Amino acid sequence: MYVMAAWVAAAAWLAGFGALTVAGRFPRRAATGGAPAGPDGGPQPPALVDLARGNAVLSTAAYPATVRDLAGRGYLSTEEREPGQVWCRAAGTPPPRSALTEFERQVLRDADAALAGTGSMPLEALAGRGQADLHGRWVPFADEVRAEARRRGLTTSRLPAAARWLLRAGAGVVAAAVYLALQSRPHTGQPIALGAAFFAFVTPLYWVSVVAGRDRLTRAGAALARQPLPPGPGPVVLAGPLRPPLRPLRPQRASQPRKAGQPATAWSSFTGEWREVPVPPAGGQGAGPWVFFAVAGWLGLLCVPASFLPGLAGYLVPLLLALAALAAGSRGARRWAAARSLPSRTEFDGQVVARWVLNDTDPDKISGDEDVPQPCLAIDDGSRTWSFGAGWQEFHRVSVGDLVRVQARPRTGELLTLTRLPSSRGQTAPGPVPLAPGWVLRRIPPPGPVQPFIPASGMRGAVALPAGLLLSEAEVSAALGQPVRVYRTGMPGWQGFIYRGASRTLSLTVAEGRLGEIGQRSGSRGGRAVPGIGEEAWQLNRGRTVVFRLGPAYGKVTLSGPGEPSLVAHLAATAATRLTADGDSPR
Repeated sequence: MYVMAAWVAAAAWLAGFGALTVAGRFPRRAATGGAPAGPDGGPQPPALVDLARGNAVLSTAAYPATVRDLAGRGYLSTEEREPGQVWCRAAGTPPPRSALTEFERQVLRDADAALAGTGSMPLEALAGRGQADLHGRWVPFADEVRAEARRRGLTTSRLPAAARWLLRAGAGVVAAAVYLALQSRPHTGQPIALGAAFFAFVTPLYWVSVVAGRDRLTRAGAALARQPLPPGPGPVVLAGPLRPPLRPLRPQRASQPRKAGQPATAWSSFTGEWREVPVPPAGGQGAGPWVFFAVAGWLGLLCVPASFLPGLAGYLVPLLLALAALAAGSRGARRWAAARSLPSRTEFDGQVVARWVLNDTDPDKISGDEDVPQPCLAIDDGSRTWSFGAGWQEFHRVSVGDLVRVQARPRTGELLTLTRLPSSRGQTAPGPVPLAPGWVLRRIPPPGPVQPFIPASGMRGAVALPAGLLLSEAEVSAALGQPVRVYRTGMPGWQGFIYRGASRTLSLTVAEGRLGEIGQRSGSRGGRAVPGIGEEAWQLNRGRTVVFRLGPAYGKVTLSGPGEPSLVAHLAATAATRLTADGDSPR
């Protein structure tokens, strides 16, 4: 009797819980009279509109739309330097922030932190910082948006208060029935009955709390879902349909930040110029070469029994298996060669451009994912972007935009040590000055004439050069007129040195072999020949870049930010002279 009662109570509770959960996923009927206005009588913030349009689920459009809206309301100053290139900087006299919501103030605090060191940056780079740092920026932003939506009556819990109390009481009835059912059976001790009753009570309560914490659109929220996202300055591409949907639509998985995984691209200013860099997968280069070798061997062994098949199949199946084995072996050989071309261990300086967590808990699941969450970091060294799996301590120690020194194993993608570096003058990477031409971002200037130039203060004739450093910090500081800090990066066959100042950056790279030939060809094709620097040299980028060749070594010197472009020719000549005297070459 008690056993049957326990089964009936459990089935009834599960049926009621399932019905209420499914009903809570559908929005209520939209209220008549149009979309509700904000507390000040104006339109609702675009993040709340995105939440309503996504059926109480935020998409990646929310953060960029908020940045665009704040820029349009005068909290950020924007200018279109070239068609399609909108830059922003801190507003001179912004409106008071007292009327802003908490999530809008948070976006402005993030913008202030980014612009404090760079001065100005592309609007697209600022808008993409929410996706580049999910746990540092997106998660707090999304939590505040959901809280503000509940305060304004746009969303409510998927389970009403009466339903929650009814389900909790039903969980108590199920637990009591389970206790009586087990207690009535012979050879069942008191501890077993109490333990089973405890889990029969706690598990449903957890399910109720998870579903009750999710949002459902109210009638006002359903009416707001028919409103399109407000336009703003800049060419930021927003996810989702451009026209107002007939009913709230759940965003696709790829447009939900916590489900989209790692970002595909990120913005870096490590070289002194803002550029969008790709973010490779973390944890090495995917499947190792030995996996492909094993697959090739297994396919080759299958060719033997396949040859005994009757008729034409005895010829075609082994042939197909042999071709597949050759393809797998070739892929493994390429991966093995690529891994062997990398050093077993390297150290370089770079800038953190993205942070994310793999296998993060899916908020739409009642139970967490089985895989262990893995924090990851993407670091740009000026020539390429590295992705590493990191520990939680290293993950929380840095944020997007920080300068770091990395020790890693490139062949396996293992991060050994991560040290945060102080930025020059307490600032992050310098950005282009206001009204800078568009080629500062795009790097496609036409070549221009330039004459060698020496500053009035002169270059230091005798300087103590550290090992392997062709230009000292003091020497570059005197040429640029501001203190600089040098960062090293490189790999076999290539070395790079980045001299970063408050508003100017000088980069020097030396390469040999195929890497150097690529730079030499680009200089000889699109540049202007310059005598007196190495064996041959060319000027590019309106005199801000000099590419030179000296025997088997190739060098490149680039100046970013304001400054006299003709300084580059003198510094390149100095570096080439010391490359000859020291017999230095990249290793």
